[in-house]
Amino acid sequence: MCLKTHPDFQLAYEAARRFAADSLVDEMLEIADDARNDWMERINRSETTAVFNAENVQRSCLRVQTHQWIAEKRCPSRYGQKIKSEVTGKDGGLCKRK
Repeated sequence: MCLKTHPDFQLAYEAARRFAADSLVDEMLEIADDARNDWMERINRSETTAVFNAENVQRSCLRVQTHQWIAEKRCPSRYGQKIKSEVTGKDGGLCKRK
């Protein structure tokens, strides 16, 4: 089915993609805020110490990055990379019209 030939379906489809991207962003915040397993207990002989769990933190980072990539693809107008270009003249000065 071609979206261009069914405008009502196209609007619903685009709204669903925006909703899916928004849901991913909400999940990103939950993942980033969840620090439950960032530290683990290590028992040495008779002593217990807290040790940083780098593997869990790296996995959380990967999950956030993956969610971000998918959100950018699903809704580029909202979550895509913004590119700013500026035209300058000789020696870096801004071009002026005469």
